[in-house]
Amino acid sequence: MAQSGFGRDCCDVAWQGNPVLLRLMGLCPLLAVSDRVVTGLAIAILFALTMLWTQLLVAMLRGVVPVAVRLPCQAVVAACGVTVLHMAVQAALPPLAAALGVYLPVLAGCCLILVRAGESTWRRPVTSAARDAVAHAVAVLAFLAAFSALREALGHGTLLRDLALLVPGAGGSGYQILPRGWRLPIAAMPAGALLLLGAVLALRNLTAAGRGGPAVRA
Repeated sequence: MAQSGFGRDCCDVAWQGNPVLLRLMGLCPLLAVSDRVVTGLAIAILFALTMLWTQLLVAMLRGVVPVAVRLPCQAVVAACGVTVLHMAVQAALPPLAAALGVYLPVLAGCCLILVRAGESTWRRPVTSAARDAVAHAVAVLAFLAAFSALREALGHGTLLRDLALLVPGAGGSGYQILPRGWRLPIAAMPAGALLLLGAVLALRNLTAAGRGGPAVRA
């Protein structure tokens, strides 16, 4: 029953309570590299690891750190986690690190991670903080996977383009799913990311209204 409840938590957070869609926070690093499934998945996985690290460590320090310095403490914790991840990616997958560029270290200051840690983790035990972090990390990962696939399919006509960035030795051309004449190049551009995000938000608001959930008003 506990696993079933946790599964429902993840599903609810993934759509109706998705932190990216509901709060519109931390969008810069997440949307900037979501023009391909490979880079979108990579930044989402790194985001998930950073959130999990930050909330777990903050929960363990909640009885030690004074209230006055909690915000700088959680910022330092997040920055330490991102620094380790950045160095690991640079060492193991240099082409991926180059493709993510500055947006990987930018995760250190991602307001979505910092706000989530500040709102709930200081008041939760470690197990509860871990559960919350995993649910939100899965929600962000699911959103970025679907959003990146949509942008890549429309913008490039492919799926899993440049897979070798994430899986060395894999093919780089991806799977062709749309002919050239059916592509929508703007979908792979920053403006396209914002337009598609607006369409996703409109769809989410429609479903939320039907269920009595909160709507996003930018």
